[in-house]
Amino acid sequence: MSTAAPFDTTRPATGELLGKILRLGTPAVLENLLSSAIILTDVLMLARLSNNTIFLASTALTGVFFWRVVNVFGCTQTGVGAYVARRWGEERHDEANRALGHVIVLGALIGLAAGILLWFLSPAIFHIMGARDEVLAISISYFRILLLVFPARLALLNMTASMRAAGDTRTPLLLMFLMIVANIVLNYLLIFGHFGFPCWQMDGAGVASALTFLLGTGVGMALLWRGLRPRRLISSNIGAPIAYDPRQGNEQANINLIPSTLSSGLLKLRAAMLRPWIRGVTPAILRISRPALGEELLYSVSFLTYLGMVGRFGPEVLAAHSATVRIESLSFTGGWGVAVATGAMIGQALGARQLGLARRLFSFNASLSMMAMGVMGIVFVTMPDTLLGFFRLGGPSLDVGRMILYILGFAQIPMAATMCMMGGLKGAGDTLSPLLAQFVGVVVVRLGIGYLLTWPLGLGVLGIYYATALDWLARSIFLGWCVWRGRWERVKV
Repeated sequence: MSTAAPFDTTRPATGELLGKILRLGTPAVLENLLSSAIILTDVLMLARLSNNTIFLASTALTGVFFWRVVNVFGCTQTGVGAYVARRWGEERHDEANRALGHVIVLGALIGLAAGILLWFLSPAIFHIMGARDEVLAISISYFRILLLVFPARLALLNMTASMRAAGDTRTPLLLMFLMIVANIVLNYLLIFGHFGFPCWQMDGAGVASALTFLLGTGVGMALLWRGLRPRRLISSNIGAPIAYDPRQGNEQANINLIPSTLSSGLLKLRAAMLRPWIRGVTPAILRISRPALGEELLYSVSFLTYLGMVGRFGPEVLAAHSATVRIESLSFTGGWGVAVATGAMIGQALGARQLGLARRLFSFNASLSMMAMGVMGIVFVTMPDTLLGFFRLGGPSLDVGRMILYILGFAQIPMAATMCMMGGLKGAGDTLSPLLAQFVGVVVVRLGIGYLLTWPLGLGVLGIYYATALDWLARSIFLGWCVWRGRWERVKV
């Protein structure tokens, strides 16, 4: 009985590898920067209203909670990303396009069901997170506005994940640029009530964000009507992969596993847009996504508990937390861009049977990520007052914010390594290792040790952030071991 060809283990040239990473990662970096800017512009504009401490405290809760529910219920992006990358590496474009069309409607259906559930649970959730009185009322109202467009938000999440997995990071960047421009304009009109528009303050920011998500989803659907843009990241001249063609019964150099055309893939994309279940595609995506769902649930419950610990110290600390989280999100851009490139390239490399390239990507990309985020860590440590000055913090909020940035500055390097390795493992289809890493880092270190440092050992709110830095260090060590062990090389997608 014939078997598939073995993986090629040739080490690619550093210059060629760097060029591919930069071509793929640079648009992803810019996209993430713009994505962070959407929430950041909300915070900066709301900070200019009277009683801005209340609004900043509310955005600390609602922004983080909405981010977490998007990642929990949008966990199918991990499965479809691994599936599309692997199929694209095999040049099975028709199957990649069919998966894309399918997860658009699947994401919308999940978003609808989750939106209804969260609408009724949100008051209790925000109360558990520590919101009280005016902060609680504002947070519920803002969050429910975003829930109205939750199906569109999850559909957009799956669309952009599929594009990146296929090697197209430019289209998500263009979508995000359009969205940030729209969000700034709508914020200006609806938060402050300029040019005859209502002055809705924080509700105005919610309506602006909701309309922005609808715009991005609509434009994304229009662009994807032509199918995924073909861009093969892993070419046959790196290691000369050998593929097995079951119809020929022999091994041949540079033969596609299943020859297909983009036109047939386009037809399958459009047909799949109306199907909530596709045999052979849906089970594969859900199988990969299940551990990702567990990871996101674990992280979300832990993170909301963590935020509740911060909230116990009052609105001033929550305001400082909100500002530092927005500042820290800027440091994610370089690391996240490299992580996106790593996931897409490793998935495609495994599909093209380029194991040597896949192995090299982990160490090479992690080094790039640590350098990028390390620079931001230096900025956090040396310029905290300048960064916090944009949020107009004063008194206790400024003092706490300054100390938080000092701690987070030193956490940037292990954070960068963690993000890169998690992206690569997920791109390979190994979603179990990131789940275990979340348990070790978030539950054991961030919450367990964080509680001990904060209250029994008397470090106060800073104990929470010391534990956060230790969390990233623990996860980076654990994931490094997972990469070295090599389970990800054997995962079937």
